[in-house]
Amino acid sequence: MGQLATGSRPFRTRWAAHDVKTHKTGKKTFQNPLIGEVTLPFENLTVAAASEQVLTVFTPQPGSPEHDAIRLLASWNAHSPNAEKAEFSPDT
Repeated sequence: MGQLATGSRPFRTRWAAHDVKTHKTGKKTFQNPLIGEVTLPFENLTVAAASEQVLTVFTPQPGSPEHDAIRLLASWNAHSPNAEKAEFSPDT
């Protein structure tokens, strides 16, 4: 937290104001060494059996460059010698 506070005025301002909000939906950008930068839409879902837990689901739009990149990444992992065997439907 110290580096953020000293290196980012917007962070410092928001932290001091206690302006913390839960985001139910949005977009998050990831940097992956194999597929590069991808921005994925997400939705946070509350777990009914444990209301203090939240499940975050990232779902790229079918046919989008992000969808293709995630599928490519999944295919690399699926063919890894250390990957566990799992069923994968190309239409899901």
